Amino acid sequence: MDTARYVIAVMLLVSAPISVGLWYAIHPFARYWRRIGPVWTYGILAIPSLAVGWALWRARDTLLGTDLGGTRRFWH
Repeated sequence: MDTARYVIAVMLLVSAPISVGLWYAIHPFARYWRRIGPVWTYGILAIPSLAVGWALWRARDTLLGTDLGGTRRFWH
């Protein structure tokens, strides 16, 4: 169970900021991105997205912190 929690936490840690960042990078500037096309749009935005993902992956131990045993049941 601890492995599953860790994998889910890492997936959320890496994907959530990138998803929100892409939304804010694309939607306010939709006219511009439409002019250059989807291939160039995602090609350009892939560079900072990969950089952020790599940085979050490298810092995952620090960002996720210590497991404090929050799933332990107290009524045993």
